Amino acid sequence: MKKLYFLLFSLMLSNLSYGQTVASTSFEEPAAGAQYVDTGDASIAHDLINNVGESDVDYVPGVGASEIGFDASYIPYDTPSVGLTDGDFVGVSSFTGTVGSYTDGNQGYQFSDIDGIMVLEFDSVDMTAYTDISVNIDYFVGSTGWESADFIKIYVRDLTNGTEIIILDTNGSDIDDLSIEGAWITGSSSGLSDNINLQLVVEFSSNSGSESLFLDNVLFVSGSVPTSPTITVGSDVSNLGYEVGNGVSSVEGSFTVEGSDLIDDITVDPPANYEISTTTGGPYVTAPIVLQENAGAVSSIIFTRLISGLPVGNYIEDVDVTSTDATPRTVSLNGSVTNPPTNAMRISGVFDAQDGSSPKGIELEVLSDIPDLSIFGIGGANNGGGTDGQEFTFPSVSALTGDLIYIVNSGQSVDFNTFFGVNLSPYETTAASINGDDAIELFESGQVIDVFGIIDCDPNAGSSPCPEWEYTDGWAYRNTGTGPDGSTFVLANWSFSGVGQLDGTLNNNSTSPYPSGNLLSVNQAFNIDFSIYPNPTNTGNVTITSTNNDVMDIQVFDVLGKQVINQRITNNNLNVSSLKSGLYIVKINQNNTSVTKKLVIK
Repeated sequence: MKKLYFLLFSLMLSNLSYGQTVASTSFEEPAAGAQYVDTGDASIAHDLINNVGESDVDYVPGVGASEIGFDASYIPYDTPSVGLTDGDFVGVSSFTGTVGSYTDGNQGYQFSDIDGIMVLEFDSVDMTAYTDISVNIDYFVGSTGWESADFIKIYVRDLTNGTEIIILDTNGSDIDDLSIEGAWITGSSSGLSDNINLQLVVEFSSNSGSESLFLDNVLFVSGSVPTSPTITVGSDVSNLGYEVGNGVSSVEGSFTVEGSDLIDDITVDPPANYEISTTTGGPYVTAPIVLQENAGAVSSIIFTRLISGLPVGNYIEDVDVTSTDATPRTVSLNGSVTNPPTNAMRISGVFDAQDGSSPKGIELEVLSDIPDLSIFGIGGANNGGGTDGQEFTFPSVSALTGDLIYIVNSGQSVDFNTFFGVNLSPYETTAASINGDDAIELFESGQVIDVFGIIDCDPNAGSSPCPEWEYTDGWAYRNTGTGPDGSTFVLANWSFSGVGQLDGTLNNNSTSPYPSGNLLSVNQAFNIDFSIYPNPTNTGNVTITSTNNDVMDIQVFDVLGKQVINQRITNNNLNVSSLKSGLYIVKINQNNTSVTKKLVIK
């Protein structure tokens, strides 16, 4: 799909001028769509092709196009590997959550979670009639914990002379040590010969979604590039929260502001519920801050925090960054004011069954009644890459003391029930796609209240400093009476099967079965059919029945979690005449089996 740009010599001579852009792209013409899924074989090198409705990884300019084309390919380096076949955020993108904004237009090109090497080759450009040649590209390297095997290489092929000119090459270095993360950088070739054919190439290798690279504003130029005022800003800032009523502002976050070729100062204007400062620790102000330009340039770090005294809620607001004749930029600030954590839940187990196949999942235990489960969620920290934040949020339902909650990888509910011999309805999310070397974080109101594993250490890596918590093709289970442990992993609070021990076709024929006694007791509850009628009711009484004739202990809770009835019944009749109109949660206990039902009083 390569397209060589031949420009007539006479046409170029007539149009040649100071700082002429011969060819360019800012990725505005190709399509940004859904997550890209490679349909090729991840175990062999192959060309990548566009899929309908998904983000373009390739682009062939049509008639009237003004941007050059490009072609992407994949090379495996960690066989066997899923590569891009599991669906990844690569190709043309309008996503700004990491970069804040693009340097030219509304789209760029994104690489992340390659599980191999992705190569992007731009169409070759004929500059045989040009001198003083340069190739410029804006790139943004995501801020995360990069691994030693990851690399970024951006270079220009001189097709006339058979040489390569490096713009960026991190091979042999730790990306974390290069001070290139978290802001747009303009890379430029130097030392290019005159009168050549040339081609820009980008190579990227990573195996985590948080390890990302973005591209924009590619220019093939003859002569000096005309300048215009430019502002670049760092990544959006999140986790700026505090507990309600503590009388202090949130923790401090920061972002960078850079300006070049400016004709005026830069103004940083905070939103209503945030304050800003140019120094860590303050003094903080809620009014705009002016960053004075010096010889057309500005380089500053802006510190920010959520103001004190706010009510419980989420506060997602934008800082505006402006300067005369420069494209305005915004930085999104995300903070929350929460109630103090209840620590009403803990991680009680993780499992990775059947030699890397299915099911994979997490067990959580409810330690005290939870009126609204949606304040809790989980996140997976894969391969020691650090936190990915909260990736799954529970629905707005209640949970009661002693409940066990199961979360499995997407599409694995059937395998879960078959493997453990139960009939449950676990939650499904890709955050539970764990491979025995992945950590799990449990969140309450956005804060980590429990963790399994060390989020920034891979126990399965060569010479790993933390091999003791690996559970590949096995399980880990919390010791009785421990946790939740906050954001610090406490190894002594866990027991392990050993690697490769959950190896049977079923749990009970594995070398070391998952300790599923609690799981089986939950299953028993699903085998007893409870019902409440009439429901809704205004009669002052309800009938509670089950397929078992034994006595039932009944607890009724209002929507705030307050117990309003606690009674043992033997005749299936419960008096609810003392309850006001509204929604209630009924917990039914019978023979060590516990279920919850909703009850509406008219």
